[in-house]
Amino acid sequence: GAADAETYTAPRNVTEMKLSQLWQDVLKNGPVGIHDNFFDRGGHSLKATALVSRISKEFDVQVPLKDVFAHPTVEGLAAVIREGTDSPYKAIKPAEKQETYPVSSAQKRIYVLQQLEDGGTGYNMPAVLELEGKLNP
Repeated sequence: GAADAETYTAPRNVTEMKLSQLWQDVLKNGPVGIHDNFFDRGGHSLKATALVSRISKEFDVQVPLKDVFAHPTVEGLAAVIREGTDSPYKAIKPAEKQETYPVSSAQKRIYVLQQLEDGGTGYNMPAVLELEGKLNP
């Protein structure tokens, strides 16, 4: 009924304006108000992925996909973007030196298959990476 109809609320700042425009580009169904729900407006996980990619380019901020689901309005995501100017990607610390290292179940499976199949080369991935200049690990 009429109570369900979302009323359009215009963007109030530059972040909301840019975000609204990105949603319009991704959803392709008219103007987006800051209280409109991404998924109610025809968004789905693939479109959310496209949105995250565009946010990354436009704002230079990595917004995790789960944040689109957790904050599915322009207003909500704008707040996430304002908070998230530092990247969630942290440097991976090197493992301690040890005699052996744990393997994943996928690695165990490959090892067992390799033992059973008498040393086939199906999983060999020979490659050379040549680095030039100084390397800062």
